[in-house]
Amino acid sequence: MHGDPPGQTPIEPYRSATVRSDLYSGETVGIPVVVVSRAPAPPSPAEWLCVRQTLGHERHWFAWVPAERVTAR
Repeated sequence: MHGDPPGQTPIEPYRSATVRSDLYSGETVGIPVVVVSRAPAPPSPAEWLCVRQTLGHERHWFAWVPAERVTAR
């Protein structure tokens, strides 16, 4: 998939969460993020969540990830 998924809607206020990621070594790590958008829009269950990871002062990384990899903090 390239670009943004169809039917997205912003989430306000943003919600703190953790994204589960599997490393090539087989280890699973948790990455702290905030959830900023979801797709598809309610009332359908979210399949994709757009998350923002803070990389430093005023630097952020955004990614669409499968909803099942995201848990609330």
